[in-house]
Amino acid sequence: MNTWRVQELREVYHRVDQQTRGVLGILRSTIERFGEERGSEAAAGMTFYSLFSLFPLLLVLVATGSQVLHSPQAQEQVLDLVMKAFPFSVEIVEENIQRVLQARGSMQLVGILGLVWSASGAFTVLTRNINRAWPQANRHNFVKMRLMALIMVAGMVGVLAVLLVANTLTLLIPKEYQQLKALFVSLRFFSRGIISVLSFITFLWLYRWIPNTTVQWAEAAWGSLFATMSAFFVTTVFTRYLGSGLSHYNLVYGSLGAMVALMFWIYLISMIVLIGAHLSASIAQHTRLQPHHEGTEHTGS
Repeated sequence: MNTWRVQELREVYHRVDQQTRGVLGILRSTIERFGEERGSEAAAGMTFYSLFSLFPLLLVLVATGSQVLHSPQAQEQVLDLVMKAFPFSVEIVEENIQRVLQARGSMQLVGILGLVWSASGAFTVLTRNINRAWPQANRHNFVKMRLMALIMVAGMVGVLAVLLVANTLTLLIPKEYQQLKALFVSLRFFSRGIISVLSFITFLWLYRWIPNTTVQWAEAAWGSLFATMSAFFVTTVFTRYLGSGLSHYNLVYGSLGAMVALMFWIYLISMIVLIGAHLSASIAQHTRLQPHHEGTEHTGS
C-alpha cells in the first residue's frame, strides 16, 4: 500500500513538473545541490569572513569618497549608504567608523591598500562557494580567487565614486528646472530602487563571471532576480522584526545584541546568495539537457 502511494506521488510530481516545464525539477535540484555542498555551513563561513572584512571595506569606501569629492559631505554620503544598506545595527557600524577615522586621521595610499587586502577576504570565500555551485566548473586557485576578490573591491569603489559624483551633480541643476531637479533629488544617492537595481546587476555579474565555466546571461539572470527579491524581502522583514520589540537579542546577548543581529542578517543574505548561485546552475543543467531529452522522447515515440 505504501509502495503504491509513493509511486502515485511520483507520478503526480512528474506530471506537475512537465506542466510547469521543469520548475519542480529545478527547485529540487537546487535544494539537493545546496545540501550536498553544505550551503548552510558555507554561509556561516562567509558570515565570519564578512564580519572581519566589513569595516575595512567601509573605511575604503569612506576614504575613496573623500578623495573623489574632497569635501566633508563625502563621508556623510557614504555613511548614508551604510544606513541604507544596514537598516539595523547602524549605531555600532557608524560609531566604529567614526572612531577609526578619528584615530587614523587622513589615510595614506599604503593604508588604503592594506584595507583593500583585508576587505577582499570575504569576497575570496564568496568566489569559492559560488564556483562550487556549478558541478562542471574547475576550481579556482588561491591566487586567482584573491585577484578576483580584489577586482570586486575595486568595482565597488568605482561604482561608489561614480554615484558620489552623480549625486553631487544633482545639486548643480539650475533652479529654473525645478521639476527635473526634483526628479533627480528623489532618485539621488542610494534610494531603495537604485539599491535594488545595483543589487541585481551585481548578482548578475557575479553569477556569470565567477564560475569557472560558461554561464549564459539568462541562466545568471534568474538567479540574480531571486537573490535580489529575496534579499530585499528578508531585509525588510528582519528590520521590522527588530523594530517591533519582539526580538530578544539584547536580553540574551546584552550589549552585543546589535552585533549578533548584524551577523545573523549577513548569514541570511549569504544563504540567499548561495541559493541564487545553485538556482542558476540548476536552470543551466535543465535548459541544456532539455533538447536532448526532447529528442530522445521524439525518437522513442
